[in-house]
Amino acid sequence: MSGVTKSSLYVPLWDLTINLVRIALQSSVSNYDGADRLGEHFSEAGLPYPHLFCEELVGGSADSPLYGSLAELLQALQPQLERMRIMTAETIAMDRLESRLRDAVIDAPSQIYGPAQVCAWARL
Repeated sequence: MSGVTKSSLYVPLWDLTINLVRIALQSSVSNYDGADRLGEHFSEAGLPYPHLFCEELVGGSADSPLYGSLAELLQALQPQLERMRIMTAETIAMDRLESRLRDAVIDAPSQIYGPAQVCAWARL
């Protein structure tokens, strides 16, 4: 989630949800940016510099899995956001978030980007 995860055309609800997820993760996950530091991690482990590649889901259609996955992720992180006094479940209407995200993106019509999946390997 530390990379570019956005909507294009801009969809405020999508970007707000992404930013809330980022805030919760940055405050609670010790290696939040671990995927961006794989070369460093391999080096510290005494391994050669890794071969790297990155993929990300891009969506925007009504059947994109990105709406549900983002809504579920925010719901899972909501207790952290409540501890931080940033939001409560009622603040963003969690029970309807997936459909609200879908409607907002389709109405834009926008292209949305999910989190990057970074892979690394090294030969020994």
